[in-house]
Order: sequence, then structure tokens, then C-alpha cells
Amino acid sequence: MSFLIVFILIYSSIQSFFYVFSSLTFSKSMRKNTIIFLTIMVFLPFIYNLALTQKYYTIANISGFIGFSWMGFSFLFLTIGIIPFIISKIYKKTAKKLFYITLLICITLVFIGFFKACNIKLREITIESEKLPKDFSIKIAHITDTHFDYIKPYDISDNIIKILCNNKIDIILLTGDIIDGIAKNEIDISKKLNKLDYKYKLAVTGNHEFYHDLENSLEFIKKSGFKTLHGNTEYIDKYITISGVDDETLNRKKDKYSIIKQEKLIIDRITNETFNILMKHQPFLSEITDKKIDLQLSGHTHNGQIFPFNFATKLVYKYTNGMYFTPENNRIFVSSGTGFWGPPFRVFTESQIIIFTIKSSE
Repeated sequence: MSFLIVFILIYSSIQSFFYVFSSLTFSKSMRKNTIIFLTIMVFLPFIYNLALTQKYYTIANISGFIGFSWMGFSFLFLTIGIIPFIISKIYKKTAKKLFYITLLICITLVFIGFFKACNIKLREITIESEKLPKDFSIKIAHITDTHFDYIKPYDISDNIIKILCNNKIDIILLTGDIIDGIAKNEIDISKKLNKLDYKYKLAVTGNHEFYHDLENSLEFIKKSGFKTLHGNTEYIDKYITISGVDDETLNRKKDKYSIIKQEKLIIDRITNETFNILMKHQPFLSEITDKKIDLQLSGHTHNGQIFPFNFATKLVYKYTNGMYFTPENNRIFVSSGTGFWGPPFRVFTESQIIIFTIKSSE
């Protein structure tokens, strides 16, 4: 409840900025209508969650799309508009012009961001290792943060499947935040993903699996043809292992040291003779795993998703986007995400699928 109060206060403050800036331009009657509009916008995300809980899916779809779109827009308007607002307070004659210029820039960025979010980019990365025999090569697709829900304007799973089918892939890995409770076309999505014919389709939980209906989330992953790893390890041929741990949220839900226990089990199970991959939703590096894990795959950050949150993520996470070398000279790769959460657009970041080619260095 305290979180909701803080959220409403912060969000209302941001809406207040929009009102104050617009009031320099709007007439008295328009200002009244603006107050009503902004008040409705503050509560639309809550209406979305309530409608989803009560299974009013059409209401959830409309309220969610409009509410979260406006949320992202208003955050963007605050970021871009703060300097024009200060200028307009000093030079009052410029207020109207600066307001509409700011409005136009934000609307343009939202439309571009919508297409960027839905247009998933393919990125290919090659990693060579002396642990692998000569001529050995395997391709792994890394997908994360799809966030299947009732907000997205259309089914991004079609884009995901198209990219996977157009590229020769051996293994698909999902590193969490796959579904947000209940998704639009959930059954159809799981059927389409289940038809992807790969021997290894592995997944781990993200924080959103725990925030919503964990049981439904795990069932969705299973129906999609993926095996969820809860501290388990899969052996690929004789040369590669893929392990996965649950999200850090499990520590709060079950046991303070749940993830540490899972990591210790993995480390006791694998050796330095194989090329070891770890799936972990949040990009936290553990001293336990770094000694033996050659490549950690993570997501969660969305690379901020909407400017300037990419700077905010860097305050929380050391590893936020792309490939990094760890203290043990191994690698951790953080994807900006295949889907998006909340506002259905991305500003100065992209939706992506990564295909890793793991091969011998000889």
C-alpha cells in the first residue's frame, strides 16, 4: 500500500508539471478539462490491473494501452520539457511556442519509439573458447523480457518466431519476465512457441513471474515447450553446460539464501573443463559463479527503455547493456530485452534478440 501511495504522489507530480506548463498556453476552460484528463490518466494503470483481475479483458486492453502510453509520454515530456519550461517562465512570450514544440518532439519520439519497440532487431555475437574442440560450433538464441501481457497492440511473438525461423539455431534460452500474469492471445502464443522444434528450449524465472501469477507463468512456459531451470544444469554434448537460477525475488518469497543455494549446487556440479553458461534474469554477478561460468546471460534492465531511464539503471546495476568482462575475465551479457514493459515504446534503445555463435578458438 505504501508503494501505491508513493507511486500516485510521484506520478501526480509529473502530471502537475504538464498542467503547469500547459496552463501558460491553454484557456481557463481548457485548463479545467486538462485537470480532469490528467486525473483519469493517473488512475488508468490501476483500472487496468483491476479489470485484468476481474477478467474484463477489453477494458484492460484499452485502459492499459492508453494509461501506460500516457505514463511513458508524461515522463518523456518532463525530461525534455523542463528546460523549455524554465525559459518560458523567464520569457513569457515564448511560452506557447515552447510548449507546442516540446509537445511535438515528444509525440514524434513516441511514434518512432512505438515502431522501434515492435521492430525486434537481430544482433549476432561470436564467442571463441579454447575449451571447445576444433571445428566445434553451436548457435544459441537469447530472448528475454518479452512481457507478454494485455497492453501490447499486437502479438510480438510473430516477430520472434520469424527471426528464429530465418536463422539456423540450435538452442533457445529465455532469461525471465516472459509473461506478466495473463497475456492477450496467451494460448495462441504458447502454441506457436511450442511448434519451434529445438532439442533444447530452456528458461528461468524473472521478477515479473513472481509479481503476478507464478503458477500460471510456469504453466505458460511449459506449454510453450520450454523447460524452466531452478538451479538445474543441462549438458549439451560433452563440451557445454547451461545452468539457470530463479530470479532474486525468490529470496523474498521463499528463503533469503535460495539463489545462493542454487548457485552453489550449480558450481558443485560443473567443472572448468566445459564451456559453462549461466541464465540469470537480473544482471547481478556472483562471486560464487564467476569462477566457473564462462558466459552469464541476463536481461531485466531494458537498457532503460525510455530516455533518460538508461542513466537510472546505471545507478542500480554495474552491468546494464551489452557485453562485459568479469573480474575472473569471463563474460556477462545483458540484453536490452526482446519486448517491453508498460509504455508500448522505446526511446533511444531497441528490442533485440541475440544469436551467439559459440565455437572453438583453434
